[in-house]
Amino acid sequence: MLEILAHANIGRIPKTHRYVIADVPNSVTVERHEPNTLPYGWDGENYSLARGFGDLWLSEARSAVLLVPSVVAKLEWNALVNPAHPDATQLSLSPAESVVWDKRLFERMSGSS
Repeated sequence: MLEILAHANIGRIPKTHRYVIADVPNSVTVERHEPNTLPYGWDGENYSLARGFGDLWLSEARSAVLLVPSVVAKLEWNALVNPAHPDATQLSLSPAESVVWDKRLFERMSGSS
């Protein structure tokens, strides 16, 4: 969710954002990358390196889940799911829930207090 805030700059509370919780059994293939295993500059302002890395992972279908470090919250991780990978059918997802945003985050973006 921090990734959304870092890039949104929309100044209003999104009404359509939803989330799910995924249960990933041990039998599902997961590829995890520490910052030092990603291409140099993956965390820079030019998204093409990170996007290219993810696109290659997706096209090669190396795993059902890709774990990569968050750029905006260094101790957090982002999980990407390849729905076309055979192991993806083993994931179980909770029902989608609405994201409840703290309105103060968006008030600051819009310039109001």
